[in-house]
Formats: sequence, C-alpha cells, structure tokens
Amino acid sequence: MINFKKYFFPIIMVIVWLIVLFSNPGIVGKIVLTLLLIVGAIITRLINKNYNK
Repeated sequence: MINFKKYFFPIIMVIVWLIVLFSNPGIVGKIVLTLLLIVGAIITRLINKNYNK
C-alpha cells in the first residue's frame, strides 16, 4: 500500500506552485516560488527520512 502521508505534502505543494505559475506572476514571483518549492522539497525529504526510521 502506498504511504499517502509521505506524498500528501509534496503533491499539494506542486499543485499550488502550478496554479500560481499559470496565474502568471512576475519574474520575482517565479523566483520566490521556485525557492519555496526547493525548500519545501528539502523539508519533505527530511520529514520522510525521519518518518522511515
């Protein structure tokens, strides 16, 4: 069975990122969004690493 708790946060993050991206933010908005996505991915990886122990 797939562990939904593990994938719930990253999927929501990507969906929000895509919605805001398609609402056409400025260049600064895109840079901030991309940084948020990267930081979110790192946090998610840390959560998953601790969750698997």
